[in-house]
Amino acid sequence: MDEKIRQELIKLKKEVVCEKNYRCINSALENLCKAMYYAELKITVCLEKSTTSCINCKPFGIKNVCTCSLREFIAINQKKIYFYDANSNQNGN
Repeated sequence: MDEKIRQELIKLKKEVVCEKNYRCINSALENLCKAMYYAELKITVCLEKSTTSCINCKPFGIKNVCTCSLREFIAINQKKIYFYDANSNQNGN
């Protein structure tokens, strides 16, 4: 992991209260929930099948949005960023 990204994660960890005990960071990003960041909408969509146990998962239309700033940062820096094209209704990177 890039040192700059690691330092930013450490900083964010101090700011975010996590009911999952920071398992994403503590597992070197191996134990992540599935999520996708949509750049133009500036939202992180949760892609997990079971979302009822996560306090960061909020209903948003027919999708669930992840409100965890750590997860959003990780999605962006893992290059899991998609751009929404309202005209074609398709996604791509």
